[in-house]
Amino acid sequence: MEKRMQISPGRNWSEGAGDRADQHFEIWYGEEERKDTLVARVWATKDGPHSVELYRKSSLIEPVRVRVLEGLMRELDFYLMKDERDIPKYLLHHCSMASHVYSPYGWIQINPGR
Repeated sequence: MEKRMQISPGRNWSEGAGDRADQHFEIWYGEEERKDTLVARVWATKDGPHSVELYRKSSLIEPVRVRVLEGLMRELDFYLMKDERDIPKYLLHHCSMASHVYSPYGWIQINPGR
């Protein structure tokens, strides 16, 4: 049985895995252009809630892993928040922005045709 996190009132996502054959987004962690650690996969829907597969057991050492996961939670809460926008379209736009160079989290679209 898959364990899921509860959705808090301000949170529009829960922990769980989607179908990797479907369109989703990968979030990679690293400094500047070198994003080399997969930390999450996101299956976004137009209205939510969204499924997020977190990679808690990454190759990062313990104090760094905790800091990365805390930052990732803030990133997910920001980009997957409830509002009037179409979340999948917004994430596609975000993936094309140059801000990835400056952020430690890089979003990549996977299986765009599905």
